[in-house]
Amino acid sequence: MDVARREAAGADVVILSHPWVFPLVRDVVDRQKQIVVYDSHNVEGYLRYTLLDDGGAGTDIVKEVVKIEYELCHFSDFTLACSHEDRELFNRLYAVPFEKMKVVPNGVFTKKINPVSPREKDGIRQQLGLAQRQTAIFIGSNYQPNLEAATYITDWLAPKLPDVTFVIAGGVEAGLDRNALQSRTNVVVTGFLDDEKKIQYLAASDIAVNPMFGGSGTNIKMFDFMAAGLPVFSTEIGARGIDIAATGAVQLCDQGAFPERIRAVLSDAPDDGARCPSAGRGEVFVGNDFETAGFTC
Repeated sequence: MDVARREAAGADVVILSHPWVFPLVRDVVDRQKQIVVYDSHNVEGYLRYTLLDDGGAGTDIVKEVVKIEYELCHFSDFTLACSHEDRELFNRLYAVPFEKMKVVPNGVFTKKINPVSPREKDGIRQQLGLAQRQTAIFIGSNYQPNLEAATYITDWLAPKLPDVTFVIAGGVEAGLDRNALQSRTNVVVTGFLDDEKKIQYLAASDIAVNPMFGGSGTNIKMFDFMAAGLPVFSTEIGARGIDIAATGAVQLCDQGAFPERIRAVLSDAPDDGARCPSAGRGEVFVGNDFETAGFTC
């Protein structure tokens, strides 16, 4: 804390990525001499409300988060938002003027994640020990909205599509009931993956699913899916901040529509195994090594 306060006091520009440290350094920041930026990943007040509001201790936390974020938005010279939807929410909730906010979209390393041929896909599945059948992937950290999505896949979606392997990748594994998963023979849970392994699992997959029912900001996993050339099935919340009209690679589904929509796409796959169209990638990504993608700005 001493180091943070000393560095904040001596800097020309102070960037607060998340609002949590702001109350601890506010008194050493001089807005007359320094530029202050709130680099938001979410609208934290709204996000914590959806996760924690319980009429008790959780609500007290939400109130404190809202207070801190409101003060930071108005204290800073400008706020960076990762989508126009978040920008609008900051305006509605905290009355932050639009001219004090800038949209800086998330992106993906498009030269590292690429579509692969059907033959390569089958070979990678063999390397990973996956069954040689159509495969869907979901990626998530150990975070409540991701856990809700993963549980939806394991408890509801996977049983309805027994001929599809569902790969659940990432730290979300820690929140899943391992005993309940033992009966799900078509579910593979990988745990945390380094970049190389993540790219392998993306390459092994035919489609991606993102059944998110809560959260804020944008889902970076969506850009990984599109960079890999995968058809993506997502709830509207999972695709928030992305201009769906810019790509035919994303299909919006409500909670009950996933099985039918997935079945329709997979059953239409040609016999030659061309199961991984990259049209969405071509429409969304321009070709630089790091690209922002598919946003309404």
